Amino acid sequence: MSRLTLARLAAVLFAAVAAVVVVVSPAQAGPADGNPVEQAAAAESAEVYRMTNHYTNRCAAVHGPSNVNGGAVFQIDCNPAFADQYWRWEPYNGSYRLRNEHTNRCLAVQQHNAPAFQIDCGTYADQQWVRQAYYSGSYLLGYKILNVYSGKCLAVQGAVLANTQVFQAGCTTSYLDQVWELQI
Repeated sequence: MSRLTLARLAAVLFAAVAAVVVVVSPAQAGPADGNPVEQAAAAESAEVYRMTNHYTNRCAAVHGPSNVNGGAVFQIDCNPAFADQYWRWEPYNGSYRLRNEHTNRCLAVQQHNAPAFQIDCGTYADQQWVRQAYYSGSYLLGYKILNVYSGKCLAVQGAVLANTQVFQAGCTTSYLDQVWELQI
């Protein structure tokens, strides 16, 4: 074999090895605790869940009969008969929009430590959410629910108090009031 043929063969072999070694994966926004964020697949269908706070065992709901933009989202005693406690997780742009089954509006937040509210569903990042599995050993406790716009977690202010408003805060592994169970 000539030197030119060997050089070409070496170049092709190098390119083939480099192509196998390079693995492209999508970026994952989330807290720095090392757990992967679950992003919505494009073909995934919407699922409806009651979001129950792991620490308080209360559900995220639109407060009372409120059906207006800006209506507050609170934690209240869970009752499977109330549609305002159910949220449709709609896959959207690699994340989810959380649409309330009673009001047909989406969960949103705008600032750090700001309360969660409902608003007409749109394309804004403050209405987009991803979930991150949260384990105790090998047991799944629930999910951290992260806002795409802020990267912060949905939490319960006042922890165990009923009818306290849901808000967003910096994600941490030390607070179970940021862990939500998704119940059908």
